[in-house]
Amino acid sequence: MKRLRSGLIVILAGLALPGASMPACAQKPDSLVRLPRARVTGSMPVEAALATRRSQRNLAETPLATAEVGQLAWAAQGVTGAGGKRTAPSAMARYPLELYLVVGAAEGLAPGVYRYVPAEHALALVAKENRKPAMAAAAGNQPSVAKAPLVLVFATKPGARVAAAGPVDPWTAIEVGAAVQNVYLQATSLGLGTVAVGSFQEPATAGLLDLAPGQRIVLVMPVGHPQ
Repeated sequence: MKRLRSGLIVILAGLALPGASMPACAQKPDSLVRLPRARVTGSMPVEAALATRRSQRNLAETPLATAEVGQLAWAAQGVTGAGGKRTAPSAMARYPLELYLVVGAAEGLAPGVYRYVPAEHALALVAKENRKPAMAAAAGNQPSVAKAPLVLVFATKPGARVAAAGPVDPWTAIEVGAAVQNVYLQATSLGLGTVAVGSFQEPATAGLLDLAPGQRIVLVMPVGHPQ
């Protein structure tokens, strides 16, 4: 009974009932930045999102709303079930991924680098300074990364079973693919654009995220309003 009760608490911490609302980011006592509760209903059916989803590289620098940032993070790695089950499937429920957010411009959220904490639906501050220009440089100054107000970075957790070089293991790659599609569909339903970027300098990207030794960068997704 205790396990079930704790699982329900985790679900309610990350989800909102239809029509529920929460103020924009609030500072938690443990220094986590709490995100607005994720919506579990929307105006666009999943079929419509599937039919209209496209990679968008021409993105505006317009700031995102904090609720949009939270919704994208939840779509990628949010908790949706007892035992920490998430929006994206994971082989043997290992969940070897960590989601980082390089924020350039978001209403109510200071520029900087954050790590998403799924169980809390919150952000842990990694760096206060605006590292969006460094992120763009690490990605070869691709316009989509340079202009987007938000860049999502999928990395492996410390201690995850991945090689120090070369491709990540197939199961992790499959999990990233599922999470990336979630972000594509969520962005589409929010009227936003995104694109999966695989061309970046991994050491430079790992450095600006302050990753631990052995962590790997898997994929980058700039997000913004399409132009």
